[in-house]
Amino acid sequence: MSNIIIDLRNGNLEPTNNFGKNNTKLQSYELKVQEKYEILFKSLNGDNQKLLENYVSIVDKYQIMCEEQSFHDGFCLGMKIAAEAFMGSEEILE
Repeated sequence: MSNIIIDLRNGNLEPTNNFGKNNTKLQSYELKVQEKYEILFKSLNGDNQKLLENYVSIVDKYQIMCEEQSFHDGFCLGMKIAAEAFMGSEEILE
């Protein structure tokens, strides 16, 4: 467990490197989103295309913040579980 935490802290792990790689349902939805975006974008005039691009940019930033918060929350929960598992162990005091 401690090697994983050390590697994560040192930037040696990329938890999202393989995000969705084995999830065909996620991949399918990603393709659908891209296809629908392209259809919508092509149907708009220049001003509305800019408006859509701005909207997508804001949604992307929001999604990144949500993903970061989810990672943070999951990491904190994992640390609480690990601490509870090691409670009373001499290793936790080192």
